[in-house]
Amino acid sequence: MNHINLLDKIDKHLITYDKHKRESHYPSQASILTDDGVIGKCLRAQWYSWKEYKPTNPISATSMWKMKMGDSIHTYIARWIREMGYQVEEEYPFKYDHPELKYPISGRADNVIVFPKVNKFYGVECKTGYSKFFTNGKDGVGKVNKPRLSDLLQVCIYLNCVPDLAGMYIIYVARDNALRYQFYIDKDNIGIDFNDIISRWKLLEMFLDTNNLPPRNYDIEYDDDRKERLYKEYLEESKAKQPQSLKQWSAKHKGDWACGYCEYLNQCIKDKGGDDER
Repeated sequence: MNHINLLDKIDKHLITYDKHKRESHYPSQASILTDDGVIGKCLRAQWYSWKEYKPTNPISATSMWKMKMGDSIHTYIARWIREMGYQVEEEYPFKYDHPELKYPISGRADNVIVFPKVNKFYGVECKTGYSKFFTNGKDGVGKVNKPRLSDLLQVCIYLNCVPDLAGMYIIYVARDNALRYQFYIDKDNIGIDFNDIISRWKLLEMFLDTNNLPPRNYDIEYDDDRKERLYKEYLEESKAKQPQSLKQWSAKHKGDWACGYCEYLNQCIKDKGGDDER
């Protein structure tokens, strides 16, 4: 008997493109416009998804493995909470119709802890990654002792769209050394206006209805002015005895990270239409 290449078959299974018709907005694709630019999912990337474009830069099997390893931590957290005697719903589906949106908001809150005696529910949102991103980020987690703004977008949606939730825990777990952080969020300390999220989806729906391509929300490649400004910020924050030169820094920071991870990057480069929005 010839042995099959099991890993190869698993890899191909993980990256199989699942084309399905979009019928709702997802919490993971929320965004807001801030003074520093857009935070969250680019409207253009969402537009491609709604219009059923096939990804030009599909996610790799290696990236899928990393994502699934992160998912396994969710499963363990639910198991450990149960072992402590609490009731847990690993997935808590919801659908919310907002009066200003054509399409509903739907998703699944992870690991909802149920306290039947007091009739309260608390969500547990787990984020995984490498410890350097949790300790060095100036926009959230250890260095500034607060959650990342992009993660609060989902929490804001859950707390506004799921009436049963009294609050949410955000837990960060580093996959390389198990470094852990926890934050508790309720409606009084989200720090994000739910209406700002809704206004972005209203704008997306306008582009969908008119079949017009939205502007880019991020820089695929920095122009000289922005490159110099960001490099200056790097020098001001760097604690290295010998900071990287502009050439060294530019080689690692060619554009916004969101573009480098976008499944529609090549499509976006091809479609230049629309004024960029940052």
